[in-house]
Order: sequence, then C-alpha cells, then structure tokens
Amino acid sequence: MDAESSITSALARLGGVYNDPPRVSRDGARLLRSPLGGHLRPKTSPLVYENGDSTPPVLVFTGTIAMSYKGATYNIPVDIYLPPPYPIQPPVIFVRPTAGMMIKPNHRHVGSDGKVYMPYLSEWRAPSHTLVEMAVCLSSLFGANPPVFAKPGGGGASSSSANNGGAGAGAGRRRDQI
Repeated sequence: MDAESSITSALARLGGVYNDPPRVSRDGARLLRSPLGGHLRPKTSPLVYENGDSTPPVLVFTGTIAMSYKGATYNIPVDIYLPPPYPIQPPVIFVRPTAGMMIKPNHRHVGSDGKVYMPYLSEWRAPSHTLVEMAVCLSSLFGANPPVFAKPGGGGASSSSANNGGAGAGAGRRRDQI
C-alpha cells in the first residue's frame, strides 16, 4: 500500500476527527515519501496529555527518524501525533526508547517522558510549516545532541555504538535497525 493510500485508510477509520482531512493526508504522504519519513508508518491511537486527558484516536506516525552523529547514522524511535486541531496546532512528538535505551537526562529538547520540545514546534504556523521540515529539524537537533543512549549493561547497543559517547546507542548503526 502506498503512502497516500495508507493515510487515507487511517483517516477513514477516524471519521471526522480533523477539520481538513485533505491537508492531513497530503502532509502525511509527503512525510512518508521524504528521505526521513521512510521508516515511519501511519496508525491510529489516542494522544494522552500530561494531565491524563486524551484525544479520540488520531493519526500517529510511528517508527524511526534517522540522524547523523560523528559520521554514523542512527535511527531514533519516535511517535509523531497529529492532534485533532492539526494543522492549526503542531504535531506532538515523543521519543520512544527501545528496551535497551534510555532518554538522556536533562536533554534540552526531550523531556523525561520522551516528549519533544523544539523551536520549530513552538513557532508552528499552519500555512508555512510542514511535517517534512519538522522531520529535518528533528534529525538535525538529535544529531547535535542525541536524545537516547544505551542503558548501562543493557546490551542494546553494538560495541561500536556503545563507545560513541552515548549517541543514539541502542539505535544501531544500520538504517534498517531500531
């Protein structure tokens, strides 16, 4: 199933959650066809906020975003939620560490719960901001300051990634690994 069809199918299951389904479909398809979106897959799930409130099921892109760190490519596991007011409101992104990873404490752009905070999201403007540009910014921020590292003794990293200063260790070096 191609990117557009998989998103159209997910949107059909959601009913009328979004005010602008064509924009959601178009933006999502562009993300999935982009170089950084190739390891993301659309699905539906409620978005649960910090206070425990949740949305009805929404479109979420789950998978990995590639980043470059010290000459190696690492894949950071993420969930990218499109809240019901999207594109008026920005996506909500979480880093989802695998069993052998943990979130770097006091990371500038990722909270202890995995929620991503970055200028591109806080400055979001519906007409001009896109999911593809958001993914580029996310990759760049993570490449400058990786948000995850291998758990001590977790065995989630190969020896070559475990010795690289914690950068995305556990995410692996190959693009097709999580």
